[in-house]
Amino acid sequence: MEFTRDFLVKSGKSDKFQLCESNLIESDLNKFARKSLERKNEANRYSEDEAKSIHIITEKLNCRMKIIYETDIYGFYGKPDFIIKLGKFLYIMVSTTRAINIKNEFDQTDADRLIKKKILGLTLCSKNLECLIDDDIDISKTVVRPVLHILSPCEGHSQLCIKACEKINITPEIKILISNLFK
Repeated sequence: MEFTRDFLVKSGKSDKFQLCESNLIESDLNKFARKSLERKNEANRYSEDEAKSIHIITEKLNCRMKIIYETDIYGFYGKPDFIIKLGKFLYIMVSTTRAINIKNEFDQTDADRLIKKKILGLTLCSKNLECLIDDDIDISKTVVRPVLHILSPCEGHSQLCIKACEKINITPEIKILISNLFK
């Protein structure tokens, strides 16, 4: 199934995974993504991965929004890479990761470890939004949509991540977006 706006915005029993394919280059990035490249992340680096993730997601949302970049998010275990605020009560909390192993071939063990770590971080953060941002939040009305955005260099790595997700219990609130990035 191709990635849709409703996947991120609407609640309900939609698919847990959605896929998209892209061959993004830096010159294609929108204003939100370019702005993220002007800021160092928590690792004190400019993250092209976060910029690509911001571009892919914000292009699909295609509306007025506020991006809360990683450096604007208060320290917390497993903190997200960015948060998108839509309107007064919807926050899309995104953790971005790459499905790669720099030293060896990416395998199922790598995928299992990666997914487990990222899902744990998102689960903790999604329950503590008010600790992460400097914003007045009406907890009774606020909706937090946690999204794990996996950037994959190929279909094979994407499939390993899908298998890893199927092995663990992921709450229905967490959405998993997998982007196959072709160069």
